[in-house]
Amino acid sequence: MSAVTFSGMSAGNPPRPAPPGGSQAVLRRANERRVLEALRSGGAASQAALARSTALSRQTVNNLVRSLAETGDVEVSAGANGRETLVSLRAATGAMIGVALGYGEARAVLVDLPSGARTDAVPAPLDGGREAASDDVDVIVSLIEGLLTDCGVTASDVLGLGVSVPQPLDARTQVMAPTPLMPGWADGSLLEVLSQRLGIAIVAENDANAAALAELRWGVGRECTDFVYVMASWGLGAGIIAGGQLFRGGSGMAGEIGHITIDDRGPVCTCGKRGDLGALASGRALVNQLRTLGDSDASLERLIHEARSGDVLATRLIADSGRYIGMALAHVVGILAPERIVLGGPLSDAGPVFSDPIAAALRDMVITPVAGGTELADSQLGADAALLGALALVIESTGIGTEAVPAWLRATPASAGARPSAVASG
Repeated sequence: MSAVTFSGMSAGNPPRPAPPGGSQAVLRRANERRVLEALRSGGAASQAALARSTALSRQTVNNLVRSLAETGDVEVSAGANGRETLVSLRAATGAMIGVALGYGEARAVLVDLPSGARTDAVPAPLDGGREAASDDVDVIVSLIEGLLTDCGVTASDVLGLGVSVPQPLDARTQVMAPTPLMPGWADGSLLEVLSQRLGIAIVAENDANAAALAELRWGVGRECTDFVYVMASWGLGAGIIAGGQLFRGGSGMAGEIGHITIDDRGPVCTCGKRGDLGALASGRALVNQLRTLGDSDASLERLIHEARSGDVLATRLIADSGRYIGMALAHVVGILAPERIVLGGPLSDAGPVFSDPIAAALRDMVITPVAGGTELADSQLGADAALLGALALVIESTGIGTEAVPAWLRATPASAGARPSAVASG
């Protein structure tokens, strides 16, 4: 099922009406979709190249391109060799906005098309612990409206707004599933209210899923069709890419690894389960342990910094978190056998203190024929993964083609301070 969408205004081109009855009309629309998808994923191409990539005849492609040009879906220009024409999707003009909501702050970025200029808003503080989400809505709306004003853009210029949220999204109800971590958002209406307040179409996804999409497009997943992205943050979740597509499962909520039971006699999670991964290994669990030990000012950021500096207690807590996460991922590897596991989120910033215990647990718990093909790698997008994933949602939902995406989004980003990938099993 596609990502959750709330429509205040149309995002990009509206869907074309279904063709009239008849097998020929249905076949023609299916072939048109094949041509459009080839252009979205591969960029501008000659009609001969389109025929090869779609496995359609040259004459069929010629007819389809002529029809799509008449309806304004594609543009046809002279090719470089002066003989063949070049077909591309209609140039996107406007702006797309990505928003990443976290437990403590909201981030937003606006990308102008076709220039590709990127403008980041100053992050705004959130407080999901409130009893009502109205104050958070005001903060998010103000953040986005300020970004629009700074860029001289109106709501009608926005092709789409992508939002990543640190909550499960229930595809059956198309709202955020309630969790005790964010009681103010429990009624699930935040996204719908945002769309109504801004007058902009919103496409939303869980942050781990959004980050996985970003890694698929621009990060370590560019040449990897089957991988699992781990969002190790205040909470724990995973985004699953299978066959080059985001796997959401029957309910749309696949990847909630934070609720895998590790120790049925362990601490109670906010969800009510005992000894699950979130209760043992999440950023929230680690900070709570420090506060229990008397550190009332404990924070996840400081814990990670101290672990990187060699502090014994911080190192022990982060290493234990990695071991528990590795134990949970061993089940994931045994079931899915992904090509790669990508570590992301703040906890991954702790470096080998965090990743080495994960690799060790995978080596110990997964049989070699299965684990031998699974790499353990660092995210190349870092803290930007969920934010860029929000942009990826807009690109997917509006059908913006590869050639319309800014060059800085098409290139694989340099990974500052990246560590060599660790192999899960040897």
